[in-house]
Amino acid sequence: MRVRLSRRAETDLIEITDFIALDNSERASEFEDGLLEHAHKIAQAPLGYVERPELKKGIRSCAHGAYVIFFTIDDQGVRIERILHGARDLGSSRDSVAPRTSDAELL
Repeated sequence: MRVRLSRRAETDLIEITDFIALDNSERASEFEDGLLEHAHKIAQAPLGYVERPELKKGIRSCAHGAYVIFFTIDDQGVRIERILHGARDLGSSRDSVAPRTSDAELL
């Protein structure tokens, strides 16, 4: 199954790795590689992950360290919608995990 990153997830990943790189650029690269590897593992069995109907119909989530990967499944595969720190307020509009238009990059 294919994996795509929405533009918002891509922005999330850039912001996270930039923040980590302020302290340790090697760790930032390792985090990005690990997260993308995790995304491909999600694609192997996406229905095995937790549904989050309280956020939006079709949203599922998976923890990756202190972060949560939010994704949807469609006819093209898995689409990573957001990558947010687990402590974020998911009720705020800025942290919304609801999918937007079909803006996605193939991994």
